[in-house]
Amino acid sequence: MKRRRRMELILAGAMLTLSACQATPTEDVIVQKAEQQEMLTQAAETSPDMEGKNLKERYQIPDSISFDVSSEDGMRVYKAENAPVIVPDIEEAAVASANRCDYIDEDTKLWTEVFFGDREVWKTEEEVLTKSDYLEIIANREASFEATKKDIEAGLGDGLTMEECLKDHEESMEFLTKRMEAAPEEAPEPGHQTPDYVLTPGRQSDSFDITGDMDGETAVLVIDQGEWYTNAYYRLDTEEITLGADHWYNDGLELPNVCIYSEEEAVRMAKETLEKLQPGNNLELRKCIPRYDPSDEDYDNMLWQPESYCGYTLFFSREVNGLMENDTFSGKVTEDPENDVNVPFGYEEVEVDIDNKGIVFLWWENRMQAGEIQQENVQLLPFEKIQAIIEEQITMQDAAREIDWKIEDNVTSVELGTLCILTPNEKDVYTMVPVWEVYGTESNGNQVGSEIVLTINAINGSIINRKNRY
Repeated sequence: MKRRRRMELILAGAMLTLSACQATPTEDVIVQKAEQQEMLTQAAETSPDMEGKNLKERYQIPDSISFDVSSEDGMRVYKAENAPVIVPDIEEAAVASANRCDYIDEDTKLWTEVFFGDREVWKTEEEVLTKSDYLEIIANREASFEATKKDIEAGLGDGLTMEECLKDHEESMEFLTKRMEAAPEEAPEPGHQTPDYVLTPGRQSDSFDITGDMDGETAVLVIDQGEWYTNAYYRLDTEEITLGADHWYNDGLELPNVCIYSEEEAVRMAKETLEKLQPGNNLELRKCIPRYDPSDEDYDNMLWQPESYCGYTLFFSREVNGLMENDTFSGKVTEDPENDVNVPFGYEEVEVDIDNKGIVFLWWENRMQAGEIQQENVQLLPFEKIQAIIEEQITMQDAAREIDWKIEDNVTSVELGTLCILTPNEKDVYTMVPVWEVYGTESNGNQVGSEIVLTINAINGSIINRKNRY
């Protein structure tokens, strides 16, 4: 199973030849960008009767909000029916600095020691597929083609026609057959060359790529970075794979987790590893999704569900004085041609997957370095102003994009967190500011889970374009 999965990935590659601030109509929160930046470091004035009160009490933040607003053309409708307003139980918000944190040659040895210890490691070599490998792939593709034909005949083709299916299959078979005819009978013996422990310059990025022995199984470690990104990941190549149970978890399916590690132990294991990789980081657990064993999955039964979970997918984010950076995987991108600029550096993402084998996958994208607290107890806008901004601005998202269908979104929650935005006139220097994130789902779509539909600077009320990060 492991080898077939890797062969499929290789062939897939071979066959494929925020943020800009937008002014809000509310006059008393429209300020120039320079003035907005100054507001980020204004300390809050706390009256004596509010001493010791949390943010919810100090700013009179309600438990939930309700509204029903539409755009002028009626094509965008947003409704909130007692949508919960989520605020951490903290007394004050803060602003902090952050910097892009590139990898250096010393990181290659550090990461190797953290994951492999004194085990044998070697430069990763390109896998060579043999004739028998291709024959196995061809047989699997044939079986998949037959199953897809049955789905189309049963009206389950999801828009795919039989003609399109046949054409795709013929092209795939032609490609695979040519590859099979040119493939060797036997794969060459691996060289197992000793790593150089440097980031090797490439045409578009610098990289480090090794494979190691993990008690009879192999694992890979890759560090790759370019001008606009950094990626680093560790992956255990194991026959006994587990997958994130996002679908069942989001549907509220509560099952026992039979992993030998408790969730608390898994989080501790992940945090200890992250601390070794970047000492002194301020990463905290944002979300935990259970994992399941797919080996017994019945793909013909759409109602199939696992009998138990067997691990954890952990997502970590930066935290500033108790305010956590919210999910940056999701989020509608505001179409704003006038302020559309290239993002110098993407959002940071940290994922750790753990099952009975321990850490089987760690992904760290666009690594940052936490800076100093620039202002503790920063002044936030009253929530009544925030709600007014939400109702005025939420229908204007994607307003520049012409649509010929009606968008109806249900606001599922409004959450106070922090977001790493660009610092004006500074290269690779960022500011982590408190923000209000509005989450929603399309009532007339096939979306699973909520996504961010609006991001508001909690200090000055400006709208943050998550694409541009300012």
